[in-house]
Amino acid sequence: MDYKITWYTYNKLDQLNKNIKENITIKPSKRGYYKIDVYNGGTYLFSVGDKRYLSYPEYLKTAGKVHADKRKELYYKRHPIYPKYSRGWFSSYLLW
Repeated sequence: MDYKITWYTYNKLDQLNKNIKENITIKPSKRGYYKIDVYNGGTYLFSVGDKRYLSYPEYLKTAGKVHADKRKELYYKRHPIYPKYSRGWFSSYLLW
């Protein structure tokens, strides 16, 4: 099953590109269980997200804002602060 990138993720990507003045692009991943492939200027960087787990925009759609916000809070409690522009950082930024 292919992952459909959400409006939330595209909006976060637009904000990121404006802030860092780069040409980061994303595409649905064809690699294993990953959701998104991340590119900089057409060069593949890495894949992020796991299709087997929901992310913030998916919780918004299926369970509403209150539940999604709670899941987001729990996500950030479970995960460390990743180094900026690392694979984990992009995953947190684009999906949460």
